[in-house]
Amino acid sequence: MKLLTIALTDWCNCACAACPNRECQRMGETGMLGMSRDIRVVPETGEMVGSGSPLWGPAIDQRPSAGHLLAWLEKFASPDEWLIELTGGEPTLYPQFGELLAGLNEAGYSGVIKTNGSNAVENAGRFLVVASWHIGHEFPKTFDIVALVQNPRDSWIAKAKRCHDGGHPYRLMRFEPGADHLDLDYRFRTDGAHHFTSCCHISAWGKISKCSKDPAGWGRTVQGMSPICCFDDVRRECPGCKNLANVEVFLPEELRAKILADWEAAGEAGGPAPEKSPGLEGAAQ
Repeated sequence: MKLLTIALTDWCNCACAACPNRECQRMGETGMLGMSRDIRVVPETGEMVGSGSPLWGPAIDQRPSAGHLLAWLEKFASPDEWLIELTGGEPTLYPQFGELLAGLNEAGYSGVIKTNGSNAVENAGRFLVVASWHIGHEFPKTFDIVALVQNPRDSWIAKAKRCHDGGHPYRLMRFEPGADHLDLDYRFRTDGAHHFTSCCHISAWGKISKCSKDPAGWGRTVQGMSPICCFDDVRRECPGCKNLANVEVFLPEELRAKILADWEAAGEAGGPAPEKSPGLEGAAQ
């Protein structure tokens, strides 16, 4: 299978000091600071309220609506072929999040929602809710599985015990110190390669590229109904991509089995496949 990552927004209502996306959210495509602890969603209306910068910035009409995304997906990305990752920023801050999620489920898509757990996700359907329990924040409001980073600054052992004692599914993610602009930077790390045969990325502004680090396809947009831009060599050029592995590792067993079967079939059709990693074979804790 192939992975389509949709960054629904470049805004977040957490301001985690070690967030790997902090610089993207600080400057991003808007040039404005985009994180505020005071932003929240009113459950009854879906309205976003709070102090700080406006979530949409000055160019709301330039961003893809739920209708844009669903129409583009119907034309270019079959649910039998593509798995969807909804991310951000914090994806639940996308104003039409509920409408989009309902449309994706109705169209037969499956996937993962990566959230900080600050807002409830209702009627997730075929989408697995992966909620990261961040430092200094409350236990996630909605989740299918809780992601815990083994950050030495965090009480992750106590958090893991709470999940275990409460019967809440969770997965420990390896902490990896970095040498970026922060003294301690982390990613959600897995010990293994992914098994997706291709990938595509859609930014919060609807720009389509092969992956989040590739600006080559950014002349393409969802709003303009540009064709999909696929990274079909990802299995050979980037077999250890952590962004892809960090989606696969959370998926239920039946989906991981399908991804692996497609990966092996692609290897038989195009030559030897990259060596499989045992790091993704095990189920979540």
